[in-house]
Amino acid sequence: MQRLLPGWTCYVWDDADNSELMRRAFPEFAERYERIRFGVMKADIARCAYMHAHGGFYFDTDYKLLRPLDAQVLSQHCVLPVEEGAPGHEDFKIGNAVFGSEPGHPFWRAFIEHIFTAHAPEALQDHREIPMISGPRGLTRFYNAHGSQFADILFPPRDAFHPDRTWFGLGHRGGKIAVGSHLCWASWRGKSPRRKLTNYLRRKLNAVPI
Repeated sequence: MQRLLPGWTCYVWDDADNSELMRRAFPEFAERYERIRFGVMKADIARCAYMHAHGGFYFDTDYKLLRPLDAQVLSQHCVLPVEEGAPGHEDFKIGNAVFGSEPGHPFWRAFIEHIFTAHAPEALQDHREIPMISGPRGLTRFYNAHGSQFADILFPPRDAFHPDRTWFGLGHRGGKIAVGSHLCWASWRGKSPRRKLTNYLRRKLNAVPI
């Protein structure tokens, strides 16, 4: 990634960093954040908190960047790549494996406040509900309900950041528009031995250009 983003400073944040950020940027929710039992839900929230506090671009560790980000994307106040469909369509879904923002964009604080006020993430017992609260579905539902408050968000087309994948998820059909591809390991979910083996092989092969 650093090869394609020369001059950028890249950070890898861990759980302790995330907890410290929540104490600093969202002290009113920090104690409840610590009581969330699912690490992936805490990571969903933390990535939004980093956008609020620092800005920049966030990438999942299983997101493969294919070429540098262009000036049109980098000049935006907030960039939310489309994972499915298109804005205004029934199948519209925002991805959360990659996004970018200027620091302090109001969307992020509003979404985090929504997670803690409309839901009780620290009481959640079923991991299958995570995507609908803090994950892509939750992010999309929040935007669909409150998007009129945030007029300066760019939604790049699906093939730019989330093109269809080929070759067991290693290749893509995005063509020249493709900026990157989410390999989508979803390692936080329970998996069969076969799926675990498939993901292991994908990790080993993801550096191969296809």
